[in-house]
Amino acid sequence: MKIYEIRNKELIFGYLYINNNLDNCYINLISNLSYYPIFFKLFIDKGIYTINEYWTRKWINERVIPYERQNINDI
Repeated sequence: MKIYEIRNKELIFGYLYINNNLDNCYINLISNLSYYPIFFKLFIDKGIYTINEYWTRKWINERVIPYERQNINDI
């Protein structure tokens, strides 16, 4: 299992857990913060601090450059 911090320059919002053997992932958010990015705020407002695999994959896909666009500078 790999664990990554979800953070900006100042705050850690939570941790991303990726289990390559079972091909699953989830996010655990830290409670008691005064600020969360909008994606996480939607869950925090509902009292959810562990984000399931479906929404975690959606969040990851928003942040990863698609493979087709990785060599866009070569054009």
